[in-house]
Amino acid sequence: MASEEVLKLFKIEKLKEEQSAILKCILEGRDCMAVLPTGFGKSLPYQMAVVQQKMKSEDAKKIVVCCPLTALMKDQVDKLSVIPNVRAIYRDGSKETDCMIREGAFDYLFGAPELLVGDSSFREQLHKFSVSTIVMDEFHTIASWGEKDEEDRQAFRRWFSYLGELRSIFPEASLLALSATCTRKISKRVKKVLNFRDNTLEIHMSPDKPNIKVVTKKIANSVDQGMAWMVDALDSIPKTVIYCNSIKDVSKLYAYLTSEVPKSVNYCEMFHSETPKAKKEKILDDMCCEEGLLKIIIATSALGMGIDVPKTNNVIL
Repeated sequence: MASEEVLKLFKIEKLKEEQSAILKCILEGRDCMAVLPTGFGKSLPYQMAVVQQKMKSEDAKKIVVCCPLTALMKDQVDKLSVIPNVRAIYRDGSKETDCMIREGAFDYLFGAPELLVGDSSFREQLHKFSVSTIVMDEFHTIASWGEKDEEDRQAFRRWFSYLGELRSIFPEASLLALSATCTRKISKRVKKVLNFRDNTLEIHMSPDKPNIKVVTKKIANSVDQGMAWMVDALDSIPKTVIYCNSIKDVSKLYAYLTSEVPKSVNYCEMFHSETPKAKKEKILDDMCCEEGLLKIIIATSALGMGIDVPKTNNVIL
């Protein structure tokens, strides 16, 4: 489905079968739910869609992409910004971006559920735009973050469970839902929330990868005892992301590592929801550069899903 000109712009020779099927759905206005492995290139079809449409007509419609995390939005916007004649934005708080959104000066608009459905004044702005496709990136978060947990505690981010309302804002738009980590049980729940049409194309592929090894290890329930092995390896360890459950745990681990190996402050950083925006961007830019100085990122889930970080050898939970 992708023309040779579009493939050249994205510097690829050809699309995989599943990518072609997703792009075909977008261009035909058909709903699609795709569960494909991390690193497969799930975002590529919707990134190509507007470019493909613009080559036929300058009146190409817009695409709204719902993302759970700012880091993920920035990653996608950065990738699209190098494609000629494509305008991709997310609401970053600047007056310039807010003006572009009001004027509809974009091809791709990225936003979190709290903005797209939770902000009533912003919803009024959305009504003015001609949108061909709504993309739900990391759609499994609708169930895992938008619903009450098994102990009936409040949802982590309740507006995720209201994303089906986007269909009422853009009733003619097709829907594309993407995930790498979604069970069929969650898929069924999400289909109801998002009001998928009867002719939805579903693509499911196993997340298993032969080049990835999963290791579990029981460790002592204290930072100094449980992570002593890492101190010994710190100087020679390749690029590593360490995920913690809370900001408190991130801080404790960072303090421990940098006190045991003082020079690690030069290549170790923290990333969580309270990290200043400018510092977040600096960390992400460094991570995504193969020659970056950072080797260890200690983070909460604020450092999100779907970010393309080259040469990351280890992910520790």
